[in-house]
Amino acid sequence: MPLKTLLVYLEMRGIIKPAFTYFASYRFSNLLSEDEIISKFKGEKQDFIKGIFKASKKARKWTTVDFKAVYEENKAPRDRVVAALEYFDEKGYLQLEAKEMMESYTICKKEDEIDIKLLAQELYESFKEKELSEVERIQKMIAFFESDKCLSVQLASYFGEELSFADCGHCSVCTSGKIEMPREHNLADLSNIDCKEHCKEFIALFKEKPSYDLTTRFLCGITVPCFRGLKVNKLSAHASLESYSYMDVKAWLETNLY
Repeated sequence: MPLKTLLVYLEMRGIIKPAFTYFASYRFSNLLSEDEIISKFKGEKQDFIKGIFKASKKARKWTTVDFKAVYEENKAPRDRVVAALEYFDEKGYLQLEAKEMMESYTICKKEDEIDIKLLAQELYESFKEKELSEVERIQKMIAFFESDKCLSVQLASYFGEELSFADCGHCSVCTSGKIEMPREHNLADLSNIDCKEHCKEFIALFKEKPSYDLTTRFLCGITVPCFRGLKVNKLSAHASLESYSYMDVKAWLETNLY
């Protein structure tokens, strides 16, 4: 998802544009035998189909198409192989499955026309702005649900409409009173935890000191792309503070970590 968002931002800036989409992986299960399918064709087409079956990787039920091997076998381009398999599927000769959709993009600008450092900073600021707006939106939603005023009246006001009554008589506030979203209680005071010692293993994974945000995500158990190769989930402190408020953990780090 972060990668897809990044690609959208690059497209909006006119740096890339979509070219085409294709499936990276195809596999099929025979409804007719290979010999029966091959016998329906003659000459060059028959040799072409034999090449597909010969070069594909067979398992007990499914056969996976190896496009590279098929090309080496009879110089058949990928689009011709896919067209043949789709035809066989349409005719009921086999059951075809396509997986792993891939999107291809064209770079619209020359390398010397792109200031990578400036672009990276602009994209970072865009992501941060989006993140802050989403956090603010969630906070407003929580405040709305915890409000002691009629929900119907508040919703109408949000959309620019004034109602003739102060209480609708049927929303949860009017019928049952205000609610409070569940929160963790009896949490240990963060000041009693040795911040540097708690984060020592995580910091050691990086050549430069990780940011407060990145460390907070680690402690709160929030997954980010760079964690995938670092195997942070095997560290003892991973998600150790997931019951705490994100902002509380970050404030604790800013005061005590570096």
